[in-house]
Amino acid sequence: MIRHHHPITILYRLNRKVRGIIIPSAFLIFNEIRVDTGHQPYWIYLIAVAITFVICSWAILSWMKDTYQVDSDALHLRKGVFTKTERVLPISRINTLDLKQNYVYKLLSIAKIEIRTADSNDHSVATLVVSLRKAKEIEMYVKSDLYLEMKVENKPLFTTLPKMKEIWMMAISLKTFWLGVPVSMTLMQYVFQWVSRSEPEPSVSMLSMIQGSLWANIDMLSFVFSLGILLGSTIIVSWIFSFVVVSLKYYGWQVKRNASFLTIHYGLFESRIVRLHVSKIQSIRIKEPFICRIFGYAFVWIDCVGFEGERKIKMLLPAMKKRDIPQVLQEILPEFTLPDTSCYPLHRDGKLLAATRVSIPLFLSILFAAFWYHPILYTTIIPITIALMNLYAYNRSGWMLYKNHLVISKGGLTQSTVYVLRNSIQSISISQHSIQKRLGYSKLYIDIDSPSRWSEYRIVGIPISHHLKIRGWYENRFGQ
Repeated sequence: MIRHHHPITILYRLNRKVRGIIIPSAFLIFNEIRVDTGHQPYWIYLIAVAITFVICSWAILSWMKDTYQVDSDALHLRKGVFTKTERVLPISRINTLDLKQNYVYKLLSIAKIEIRTADSNDHSVATLVVSLRKAKEIEMYVKSDLYLEMKVENKPLFTTLPKMKEIWMMAISLKTFWLGVPVSMTLMQYVFQWVSRSEPEPSVSMLSMIQGSLWANIDMLSFVFSLGILLGSTIIVSWIFSFVVVSLKYYGWQVKRNASFLTIHYGLFESRIVRLHVSKIQSIRIKEPFICRIFGYAFVWIDCVGFEGERKIKMLLPAMKKRDIPQVLQEILPEFTLPDTSCYPLHRDGKLLAATRVSIPLFLSILFAAFWYHPILYTTIIPITIALMNLYAYNRSGWMLYKNHLVISKGGLTQSTVYVLRNSIQSISISQHSIQKRLGYSKLYIDIDSPSRWSEYRIVGIPISHHLKIRGWYENRFGQ
């Protein structure tokens, strides 16, 4: 049976059209408005009525032509007023099904469904806005078809909810914290100016900041103390801001394993339900940001077929104690087994090249510029810091072959460990340039269907002697 989307989509279409046309229209008729007399030309009203009629008519017509139909084999989508388009999404190709509800949808008992197939681009997404009851029916229909297509084993049901301390760890580790830093720093500067009530100081250019004449009249002890207070206050304010955002966005985080499906449910104002078939999960990624690593916390993310790019990353488990992760994964994802042993270290001769590949050119550029302007010499601390950080990251990186998993661990301020299923790997590439070949190591590339970050599937420092071992392990992927 052919069905239409919920009529609320008409209002959302109107909203998008109005936002796109109101500014150009305002510029077009601005000069024709008689501000002094309080009167406008009559044709202004005619244009406004015509534009309103066209937008409303187009929103209603496009809604009437935007239909969907679910049959036994596929989902049929039709749209277009003048140019008609029909898409067919086979039920067997559906990988994930997301249910979203913002506060308006909750009041009206409707939901937006995002259905994604095995493709990794935006054209593989089908969006339906239907009643909540109909959304549940479509969800059960898709799930029942997948049950028939795939062998299902009953697994225990598991639910996890983040605790208060875990939310605080998430707040300082996710992007919301860093996005709030500039706002918080600006806010604290205004607060300090209001509290001190001092006369405004003359502006200082960035070039004069490194001149000796400026710093000669400054008490460095008081300057460092004031800077520490400013940065500390900024961190605290940004942390609180991030805590509020994270608490609302990830409110009531739940992960449930029911047979061969994972269900992730979270959100306060915008409720979201994500359902994945575990056979579509290619890898898990355990990330330990620097602050969280101090307190023993880590995040668990997944890479699933059909999701690509930073915007579509799927978090599986929010911040939790790293020692508890193996036990939790054993309950919700027994397909992944975390090894008890540590990874193999990278080739020792690659440390120097890893530390100096960026810092040496930057260091030489600074020395060259210092011949004309000597204070620039103080900025040599930047390439030295980069070299030390690269050396630290290289020493904390490694790899391992464990059963049907390839483990890649990469160090840095955020320690990242990726566990890739052997059957999910599309190809393995090993490359060398002349220096790496002389030193006896290489770079390993792992290709999967739709990684969130390609950089986490690349690692430099694999000894040449281990090439055959990696190749044999991968070629035996259908043997066990």
